[in-house]
Amino acid sequence: MLKTEINLEQTALRGVVTTSFRVDDRFHIAVPVEMREEYTLDNGGRVSANAKYGRFRRFDVRTNETVGDPVNAVRR
Repeated sequence: MLKTEINLEQTALRGVVTTSFRVDDRFHIAVPVEMREEYTLDNGGRVSANAKYGRFRRFDVRTNETVGDPVNAVRR
């Protein structure tokens, strides 16, 4: 399992955000499976959150472009 961690520090707030990834066998890339957030306020208060992710799907976008002659387009 792969993880990233971001540490945040401000005057009145400290936080840690940790995201865990695993390789998805269908897509052959690492996808996020969980994100944990932990914040500590300067007044002693604490806030924590946990998100879990799943059911990943692949979306495709297809485009088609035609580039015209810009010189002839100006003359029209």
